Amino acid sequence: MDGIVTDWKRLEGGLAIQSMISTIINNYKADQAESSVPALIKLYRSIKALQQNNWRNKKLNEVQQIIEECSGLYVEATSSQQTVVQGDSLKINFLLNKRKEVNATLKNITVENFDSSFSALLATNQNLVINKTLLVDDNKKISQPYWLQYPLVGGTFDVRDQTLIGKPENDPSFETSFLLNIDGEDFTVKRPVQYRFVDAVKGDVYQPIPVLPKEELSFTKDNFISLNGAPVQVETNIKLNRKSNDVFPASSSIPEEQPVNFEYSKNWKISSDSLFTPITNETNISEEIKARTTDGKYNSHTKTIAYDHIPTITYFPEAKANLVKLNIKIVGKKVGYIVGAGDKVPQALEAMGYDVRNLSEADLTDKNLKQFDAIITGIRAYNIHEYLSDKNDVLMRYVQNGGNLIVQYLKSNEVGSRRIKVGPYPFIINPRSRVTEENATVNFLLPDHPALNYPNKIRNHLTKRSMEDFTTTGDQPEAFGEAGLHRMGKLR
Repeated sequence: MDGIVTDWKRLEGGLAIQSMISTIINNYKADQAESSVPALIKLYRSIKALQQNNWRNKKLNEVQQIIEECSGLYVEATSSQQTVVQGDSLKINFLLNKRKEVNATLKNITVENFDSSFSALLATNQNLVINKTLLVDDNKKISQPYWLQYPLVGGTFDVRDQTLIGKPENDPSFETSFLLNIDGEDFTVKRPVQYRFVDAVKGDVYQPIPVLPKEELSFTKDNFISLNGAPVQVETNIKLNRKSNDVFPASSSIPEEQPVNFEYSKNWKISSDSLFTPITNETNISEEIKARTTDGKYNSHTKTIAYDHIPTITYFPEAKANLVKLNIKIVGKKVGYIVGAGDKVPQALEAMGYDVRNLSEADLTDKNLKQFDAIITGIRAYNIHEYLSDKNDVLMRYVQNGGNLIVQYLKSNEVGSRRIKVGPYPFIINPRSRVTEENATVNFLLPDHPALNYPNKIRNHLTKRSMEDFTTTGDQPEAFGEAGLHRMGKLR
């Protein structure tokens, strides 16, 4: 950096400002920060008089922040409402407190369509509280994070406004501007309107206030299965977010429940509001179906991402599900399922016509297991249930007596601090050596083996609308979870 000017000398008129800053720093007293305010005001005015440029604007904002802090100025805009709906109202509490002996006056508060001009001298260490009920516009933009506004493209967020890239979060749904005069200089202090509540452990907690749509739509299931050409009943949930409001009678009525339009493919026909029948001759297909209200305004539902270390994120995925046509042969009827770390295989088995019973440790006895045509362990079940290793002998006797045991996906050799025991022979799973490639080609060495042909043929190719790929990939979370349909069709 030799020879590069990095201080105030790089700006015309900057030498005088550098001198003022040095004086303020030398005279600063930590226990009397307010005594620096008059000098900081002069510094602010001097920077303000400079020619417009990025550095001038950046330093103006920084000096204003220092003035606010040295003045002991506390300003917030909060609400006891966690969410607000388009067309409803939001109750806002404005609070100001000047905790140091400086001359400060509140001149104006603006937020959305509320603009109030008045003069209120701020007393030292006294709260000035102003309450306002704000009418929210019918067309107020819902609080969709910019990186979640459109579906993922592969593993990448689809952000179409490139100026937003890099922002850690969206701008607040509501932002309040306080016009304050401090020692004769006007400052605009901006604060987001936040949901404030008191937690018994954490104390005051502040979260963003999302704007919700008046109506929400979602499907009751991710997948609706038509087995061997049978009609399938598709069901949706409709949620009305709008509530009555005594303050604004014009917005008090709850809208009528909207009829729902389904968007679906030519390969299905609809004979009632929600009864679908496949008309294609293709053996197995999966097609996406979407729902929206007949007026076209609403087609999504609310989801939240909530962790202690980040602000709560609210987003609105589309109402969509999969219509699945399966022509498969079902062998066996009764399945015992040991739930693992989480999957949707039990629901899919039930949709295919199986009688599924969830099993606990107490259910794993020789006598009880005889009633099942198959036993399935869920994803990573051996890695989270220590008792499965203890019950391995029982499970092996079940297999030896003709039962069918299907073990799905193990992550490692261990459960807690001990080694798992699974299967009739010892083997090692090394999680550090695993490589996953979702689109890797699968080649069967013995394509005519009975395991790949009975009761349903397992193929190794994928088309967009073909369900046959579920027989090879085993990882389709948007459809049936990690297990894959082939494990369902192979029960025997």
